[in-house]
Amino acid sequence: MKRRRRLSLRPLVTSNTSFLSLMHELGYLGACKVLFERVIVPRVVYEEILGSQREELMAEGFIEVAQVSNRALVAVLRERLGAGESEVIALAVERPDIDFVILDDLKARKVFRRLSVGKKLVGSIGVLKKLLREGLITISLEELALRLREAGFYFEEKLLRDP
Repeated sequence: MKRRRRLSLRPLVTSNTSFLSLMHELGYLGACKVLFERVIVPRVVYEEILGSQREELMAEGFIEVAQVSNRALVAVLRERLGAGESEVIALAVERPDIDFVILDDLKARKVFRRLSVGKKLVGSIGVLKKLLREGLITISLEELALRLREAGFYFEEKLLRDP
């Protein structure tokens, strides 16, 4: 695929449903728009997002839906991972314009690293820490941990405290 020229210095990212749903629920999606130019999601992720939430995410053009071409890679990945994670990884492999991959599932992160895709990997916690460092959200780590637990997001608290 030909790499298109971008005017923005903010990175393009791809993500599965958990990141988008979490940021939406916490009310931090707007802050993510400052960090990232766009979030490119495979169709399967788009379809996993709930109706009203989907409309809100798509409204401002921050989320772009893309079709994954490499169905063979998706099929191999699906032997170990969910549909969303498999297509996010395949999309990262085939799209040179994607700079970051956001995955929270440990198994998916390990598979992504083993593939040596050459893209930066980050999780929702990493994005939240960046939002805090940049002053885009102002909340204590304790309050953030509480809000994450209330949202049903499973994480090790030491991840919030690690630099």
